[in-house]
Amino acid sequence: MLGNFFKRDKWGKRNIEKLFHFLNEGIVVQDKSGKIVDANEAVVKLIGLKNTQELIKLTSREVIKKFKITNEQGRLISWNQLPGTKAIKGKRVSAVVLRFTNSKTGLNRWVDVNASSVYNSFGKVVYAINIFRDVTDKKQKEQDTLFTNQLLQAQGEATTQGILAVTQNQKVIYVNSRLSQIFDITINHLGGKTVKDLFYVGHILTLDYQKFIVKALIVGKSKTRKAKGTLNIKNGKIVTYYTVPVLGVDKSFLARLWFFEDKTSEFKLERQREAFIGMVTHELRNPLTTVRGYAEVVKNQIDKGQLSKVDSYLSRIIQQTDKVTELVNDLLDLSQIRTGTLKLTKEDFDLDKLINNVVEDYKRITTNKFHKAGSAKKTIYADRSRIRQVIVNLISNAIKYSPAGSHINIAVKQNKDTTSVSVKDVGFGIFEDDKQRIFELYVRGKKNTKNTPGFGIGLFISQIIVKGHGGKLLMESKVGKGSTFTFIIPHNKNQNRKD
Repeated sequence: MLGNFFKRDKWGKRNIEKLFHFLNEGIVVQDKSGKIVDANEAVVKLIGLKNTQELIKLTSREVIKKFKITNEQGRLISWNQLPGTKAIKGKRVSAVVLRFTNSKTGLNRWVDVNASSVYNSFGKVVYAINIFRDVTDKKQKEQDTLFTNQLLQAQGEATTQGILAVTQNQKVIYVNSRLSQIFDITINHLGGKTVKDLFYVGHILTLDYQKFIVKALIVGKSKTRKAKGTLNIKNGKIVTYYTVPVLGVDKSFLARLWFFEDKTSEFKLERQREAFIGMVTHELRNPLTTVRGYAEVVKNQIDKGQLSKVDSYLSRIIQQTDKVTELVNDLLDLSQIRTGTLKLTKEDFDLDKLINNVVEDYKRITTNKFHKAGSAKKTIYADRSRIRQVIVNLISNAIKYSPAGSHINIAVKQNKDTTSVSVKDVGFGIFEDDKQRIFELYVRGKKNTKNTPGFGIGLFISQIIVKGHGGKLLMESKVGKGSTFTFIIPHNKNQNRKD
């Protein structure tokens, strides 16, 4: 024991011996050959051995065999890197934190190890005293904190919200990448930046932004106040925010968190829905008003016994009710698409006959000229009423966006596996900035459509129907020259299996 070491060197006073026996720190003494000549009970408990005899007379090399010793970076430590080995050689030693893993039991302990050289009267190193302090709990807390921070950072990066953390004096201490995306700002170094500095870089100084800065300065100093609001950013985005204080255990102010969410799409969709409801109301009112007007005329004609024009008025009533029916059917289809209940009832049928019937119906109500090229020699396996709906939509759009009396060309092509139908007009055409979104719900071309009725749902529904048949709906257009819409679907049962 340590008492033996002190007695040999004439230091073994009883009170010093007791002191070392009761020290919390583990102590190991090595002689100049590197052998362990003494150790206290604390070090035995610390590294998971039964008694001090398991350590006595071992060298540094032999200790390495009993334990896997690594540094804080996880690298293995060799015997000559141990503090005691360096102290025996008379080298300067600094404390180091090492992880001792018992090779037999697997017990892990983090230990702060330091060593000092003991010199004799001739200035020669005769012993090295190693001091071991258990820092396992401290390291565990550090690792737990690191894990928590990494977890929070991962959550912060994974969320769709932009996150900003600031001190009470508005110094920025954390932002996630989503924040930079929402505000279109580049975040390099946060050191010393305030909320104003951060957003000024993005050049988004709008009236709403100025109000936000004022609110941030007022709310930011409060330990309890929460706040929320909406910002109209200069880049066209609509952003909502919510802020809460972060308090310590003693209720002291630690930071303030701001959460930002890009609601541009939701706000735009809501505006589109409101506009859509307005258009639907208008489009329903018009034909119903017309129907009522014609019905009153028919009644008066019948009362007077003047029946010569009744058929004409009744045809117009039927035409207007067909418009209402078509609108209601589109709304029902839209509802089924949203709920996932839109179903296709497929059968073999003659596509050419279907197209010819649709064209004949339109010839009665429009001055446009129709030309059909090609044919489908084989029957196709599809939902007859839904394919008719797609063809009607494409022809109806061609009529709407083309000059009265202009030509509308319909082309049918069929190969071994697929059938395609194209509808080409010589109308306004579609602008480049509208092409990317033309198949989206409620979307219509912004230009040349102000006086053209429509809701922006026909192409959306048509695309869903075509995709339901395992096909695709394509579009080509040039401004001032017209547009061509083409749908392509497999025409046999083996390939057309989306039902």
